[in-house]
Amino acid sequence: MVSRPKSPHFFLFVFVALAMLCSQLASARPAQAAAGISLAFFDPNSTGWFSVRNMTGADHQAFFDSTAAQGYIMIDAERHEIGDQLRHSSVWQRNTDGRGWASRSNLTSAEFSDYWDEYTKAGMRLIDQDTFEVDGELRYGGIWMENVENLGWFSYRNQTSAEFSEQFTAKSRDGFMLVDVEAYQIDGQQRYSQIWVENKNNLDWIERRDMTSQQYADYFDEYAARGMRVLDLESYRVGSQQRYAAIWVANTSGRGWYAYRDMTAQQYGNRWFELRDAGYRLTDFEIYETANGTRYAGVWRQNNARPNWGLKDGVNRLGEAYIANNDLAGLSIAVAQQGKFVYLRGFGHADIALNREFHSGTIARLASSSKAVAGVLALELEEKGLIDIDAQTRDYAPSLPNHHSHLVWHTIGNRSGVRHYGDDPDPTKNVATQYDTALEAAELFEDDPLNFVPGTGYGYSTHAYTMLGAAMEGAVGDPLATIVDEHLSDAYNIPTLQAEDRSQSNALRATLYKGTDSGPEPVVPDNISWKILGGGLEVSGADFARLGMKLMDGTILSEDSRERMWTPTTNASDFALGWNTGVDQGTQVVARVGAQTGGRSYIRMYPEHEIVIVILSNQRGHEPVDLGRAIGTLMLNEINSAANAETQQTIVAPPQPEEEVVEPAAEFGVPSLGVPLPSLLPPTATDDPTEPDGENAIGGQQPDPDPSPEIKLYLPLVRR
Repeated sequence: MVSRPKSPHFFLFVFVALAMLCSQLASARPAQAAAGISLAFFDPNSTGWFSVRNMTGADHQAFFDSTAAQGYIMIDAERHEIGDQLRHSSVWQRNTDGRGWASRSNLTSAEFSDYWDEYTKAGMRLIDQDTFEVDGELRYGGIWMENVENLGWFSYRNQTSAEFSEQFTAKSRDGFMLVDVEAYQIDGQQRYSQIWVENKNNLDWIERRDMTSQQYADYFDEYAARGMRVLDLESYRVGSQQRYAAIWVANTSGRGWYAYRDMTAQQYGNRWFELRDAGYRLTDFEIYETANGTRYAGVWRQNNARPNWGLKDGVNRLGEAYIANNDLAGLSIAVAQQGKFVYLRGFGHADIALNREFHSGTIARLASSSKAVAGVLALELEEKGLIDIDAQTRDYAPSLPNHHSHLVWHTIGNRSGVRHYGDDPDPTKNVATQYDTALEAAELFEDDPLNFVPGTGYGYSTHAYTMLGAAMEGAVGDPLATIVDEHLSDAYNIPTLQAEDRSQSNALRATLYKGTDSGPEPVVPDNISWKILGGGLEVSGADFARLGMKLMDGTILSEDSRERMWTPTTNASDFALGWNTGVDQGTQVVARVGAQTGGRSYIRMYPEHEIVIVILSNQRGHEPVDLGRAIGTLMLNEINSAANAETQQTIVAPPQPEEEVVEPAAEFGVPSLGVPLPSLLPPTATDDPTEPDGENAIGGQQPDPDPSPEIKLYLPLVRR
C-alpha cells in the first residue's frame, strides 16, 4: 500500500501571482519533471503543456475530460480546501507515446490501497501522490502511468520520520531514487509519503526534509552551484513552524529552470505568465497553508529556445528603457521569426492597483491597428466567395443612402470619400451606445456627404471601416462581431481577437490608463462598438503576432490576396488595404499603428524574413513605432551580419555541411480561469534557524533489476 500525500493542497488554475520568493533559481540546466525518471518522456526539450489551479470539482472534471481527450497526461495534482470547498489544481504535458494512465482522488485509505493494487497488477506505476483534508478527514489521490520503461519502483505513505529514514537508507543503497515526497499530519503526528523509482540514468540526487526557510534557501544556493536543480518541493506546518522538503537532481541536459515558493495567489499568477512568456513550462506545483494564509510554489523547466535567443538582452533593454522613459502603466512585446516565437515579454502592469503584471497574454485595445485586421478579414471573406471587394458597398448594404457609391475596397484603402472625425459636435465622439451591428452604427454618419468622389482621392477614415462592416454583415448574414469570431478568431485559433465588449468581463483584459504628472491614472473606457473594424478590436500581443505568422506562412490568405492587401492603392500614399507599406534596409515592411483612449498598438512585419513584431500598451501618449523600428533594426542587422559572414567564409574556404536541427513546436500552457483568492498578507519570518537539518543522501549505482514481463495495457482515463 502506498500513496503520495501532500500537505493541504488544492487545485487552482487561474492567472495569478508573482511572488514572495523565499528562494528562486535560474540555473543554466535542468533535469526531468517531478513525475519520475524517464528522461525521454518526462524531460523533453519541448512539449505541449497546461496547468490549472483552484478549480471546482465540476470545472476540473470538465477540464480533465477535454485535456485528456486532446492527448495530454496529468503529471502533478493538488487538492486543497478553500473555505468549505475542495479545489483542484493540476499540471499536464503532452502524452507523447500515448501510454495508458489513470488518476483517482478523494479516496479513503482503503480505497487508495485497492486502486494501488489494481493498477500495479495492470503494469502501471505511481507517479504522483496527494494527501489532503476534506471536512477534517484525510483523503488520498494518485496518478498512475503505464510502466512502459519497465522501471522498478516503490511507494509508501503515512510513515513516521523513523520509518522514512529506514526506507531512505535501504532504497538509496539499492539504486533507487526518491522522486516525490509529501509531509502532512495524522492526529497531530507528522507523517510522510514517498515514491521511489529505479535510477537507470544513474543521476546524482539529494533529498532534504524538515528544513526551515533559511536552511532551504542555503541548500538551494549550494546545490545550484553544484549543478543540481529542484525536482520536487513540499512545504508544510510542524506546529507553528513552516518546514520544507525538497529533492534535487543533477541538471544533466543543460537547459534552464526556475523554482519559486511562498507566493501569494497574485504573485504566483504573475510569475506563471512571466515564465511562460520566457519559454518555461510548469513541472511541479504546490499549494499550502502558512501562518499568513495560503501560499504557492512552483518549479519551471525550459521548454523552447526563447531563453537562448541571441537578441533577447537587447530587446529587454529596449523595452525596459521605453516603458521607463514614457512612464507607462504596461506594455507587451511579441516577436516571431520563421513561424516561431523568439521573444515574448510583458513590462509594467495590466492593473496597477491589483498588481496584475502585463504579459503577452494580456488583452489590450488594437485601436487603428484594427484596420489591418479588417483588410485580412475582407480578403478572407472574398477567398471564401462570400464577398466581392470590387463590388459596390451598397450591393451588400442597400439601406445606405444613394450617395455612398464607393466600392468595398475603397472603404479599406481610404479611397471612399467617407469622412473621418469632424468638429464638435460629432455624434461619433464620446459614444455611449453599444451597437449590435455595423449597419446600425453607420446611421451615426451615413447621411453626411462624401469628401470626394470615391476612387478619385485619398482620405484617412475610421468611419469608412464601419461601412465596410455593414457590407460584410449584408454579405455574410451575421453581425460583424460574429463574423470576426467565425472567420478569423475561431477559424485560425486566435481566441483573444474580438470586438471589444466591456459588458463581458475578461480577467486578461488590461485596465486603461492615461499619463499624468504623477504617473499613470485609470481612465473610464469609452464605447467603441460603432467602429469595430476601424478601431474597436482587442487582442493579446501573442495572438496579434500569431495573426501575422499565419499570414506569412500562407495559413491565412493566398499569396495573391496578400500581395493585393499589401500593395498601396495610390501613389499619393503608402497605405494599402488596411496596412502601411514601405522598405527598411532594402526589404519590404508592412505595418500598422493605433492609438485611442487607454491604448497604443503597433505591428511591424518583414515578409521576406518572416519577422513579426507586435507592441501593445494600455496607455496612450507614446510612439511604439520607434520601439518597433529599433527591434526591427536589431533583427535586420543580425541577419545582414550573418549573411556577410557566410559570404566571407565561402570565399576563404569551401562551405561546410550544416547539421539540420529541428526544434519541436512548443505549445503554450493556455490558462483557464479558476476562482481567484482574496488578497493575503505578506509572509513574516516565523522559522527557527536552530532546528536540525533534514537528512540527505546522494544516490549511487543500482543493481540490475529482476526481469519482469512488460504489460501493455490502456486503462480508461478516470478520476474521482
